[in-house]
Amino acid sequence: MVLCISFIVRILIKPKDTSDGRPPILPLFAIGFFVLATLNSLGFIPVWSADFAGVLSRWALLVAVAAVGNKTSLGRMVQVGPAAIALVFVETIFLGVLILCGLLILGR
Repeated sequence: MVLCISFIVRILIKPKDTSDGRPPILPLFAIGFFVLATLNSLGFIPVWSADFAGVLSRWALLVAVAAVGNKTSLGRMVQVGPAAIALVFVETIFLGVLILCGLLILGR
C-alpha cells in the first residue's frame, strides 16, 4: 500500500526541469515522506503495511551503510592523513558509547 502511494505521488508530482543545475527547493522524497506520514497519522495506512515498511526501511538502511563501507578505500584514507583516521575512530567510539548508554537507560 505504501509503495503504491509513493509511486502515485511520484507520478503526480514530477520535479520541474531545472536547466541551471540547481536542485529543487523541496526534494520529491521529502514531499513523499510528508504525504505518507500524514496518511499514516490519519489512519489511512493499515498497520501491517506500516510494519512491513518499517522492516523494509531498516533493511534498506543496513544495505546502504554496507554499500558505503564497501566503497571506502583504506588506501585513500591513509593518503588523507592520520587526522582523518583519528576522526573516524573517535566518531565510532562516540557512537558506540552513545548507543550503549541509550540501551542501558532504556533497560534493554
